[in-house]
Amino acid sequence: MCSIAYKTMLNTDNIYIVRIENIPKNYEAIALKVSQNSSTNTTSSIDTTNISTDDFSSSTVNNSLSNNNNQSIASNSTTLYCDYRKVKINNNIKSETKKEYIINITKSEINNINKDIVTINNTTINNRNLINMANGKINNLNSQLKYEIKDEQTITEQEITSYKSNIADSEQQNATLQITKSSLVDKINKLNKMISDIKQSEVKAKVKAETKIKPDNSYKKFSNILVMLQNKQEKQQEYLNQIKLKHNIKMNNYKDNYELFMIEVEKYKNIQEFKKSQLAIQKKKKSVKKVAPKAPKKAV
Repeated sequence: MCSIAYKTMLNTDNIYIVRIENIPKNYEAIALKVSQNSSTNTTSSIDTTNISTDDFSSSTVNNSLSNNNNQSIASNSTTLYCDYRKVKINNNIKSETKKEYIINITKSEINNINKDIVTINNTTINNRNLINMANGKINNLNSQLKYEIKDEQTITEQEITSYKSNIADSEQQNATLQITKSSLVDKINKLNKMISDIKQSEVKAKVKAETKIKPDNSYKKFSNILVMLQNKQEKQQEYLNQIKLKHNIKMNNYKDNYELFMIEVEKYKNIQEFKKSQLAIQKKKKSVKKVAPKAPKKAV
């Protein structure tokens, strides 16, 4: 049996980081089986008995995947395959501590949440645009009602009802999105707080270790000052992050209000143009009425 040693660098509820070293050069692919009932030791081995450059073909992979999927249902495990020929290698990746991994993963999660917030803002703006467009359509249809016969009015009223339904749906979606956005903002604050606490605990642990090495009073006093400065820096950074987040929210709200204002301006212009056109039509009708009919010609 051939095996490769590995070490679990991080094991959280849904994230595993595994470090594998000393992989034989003649290997082109490797399989890693992850099981919920596996040993809790951080250092173990990977079974590579059936892995080689000769028999690791596409058919072998498909058969192995099929077999392992069946086993996964029974043993609550899964097998991950990595083909070196299809993987981009990053030689700049460095080993980190558990806390560093958690901080980087948390920052990545914050970035993803910020992307979700941007998506929510864009969707909200689109919904507001649709609401304004629908209101404009309703106003135009209401203006036409008095010039239509009963059958035409029935069709127009159905269109108005449809637009009103679309407006209600968009408003409900925006209300739900705002609740979700508020939760995401709160989540970002919690994650930033977690990062701050981890960094602060690292500083305290470092100072405590250095204090044991140099237990003289002057060094202890210096360590206390360092901790105090670090705490102050962390609080300032957290404050800056909150200000930045509030600024981004205000800018988005300003942008939304500006776009709504421009929509209202355009809507006002359309209404004025519509009124002008209606006034022109009425004037034309009046001028036609004022023209006297010509007298019939007498027969010769």
